[in-house]
Order: sequence, then C-alpha cells, then structure tokens
Amino acid sequence: MATIDIKKPHHQPIKKVQERAEQMAHAMTERFELECWWEDDQLCFQRPGVEGRLTIDEGHVHFLAKLNILLTPIKGMIENEVHNYLDNIDEMS
Repeated sequence: MATIDIKKPHHQPIKKVQERAEQMAHAMTERFELECWWEDDQLCFQRPGVEGRLTIDEGHVHFLAKLNILLTPIKGMIENEVHNYLDNIDEMS
C-alpha cells in the first residue's frame, strides 16, 4: 500500500481554509469519484482503492492518503495535484 503524506503551512483562518478544502473536495469528487465528508476539522475521503483525510489546524494542513497497489502507478500524479492545490491555498478565492 502506497502512502501520500503532505503537510503544508497556511496563513488563513481555519474557517477560510475549510471553505477552500470544500472546493478541493468538490473538484476531487468529480475527477476521482471520491466520497467526501467532514469529521470535526478533518475532511475525509474514500473510494475503492484509496482512503484518507485532510486535517486542518491553525497554521497547517495535513493531507494523508493510502492507495492500494492498483493505484500506486498514479501516486505521483495525485501527489502533484495535491501539492498544487495546497501550495495555492492562501491565494484561492
């Protein structure tokens, strides 16, 4: 099982980052057919072959996902998309 583990800083109020995480969840739901839901300050997601969460706290977001062996070949593509999103989290509207 492959793991994607990314932690990035942010400089926004938690509520604002949660709103932006909702935007990310919507895009990921459409693109990767994920099921997403909130558990406290964590945006959880899953689909066959992948499960994970985006944890939001003061100053950081932490993306953690586990991919099954069938999705391991596209791990790099998924990591790149998550990095692109999280790198721009402060600039999103």
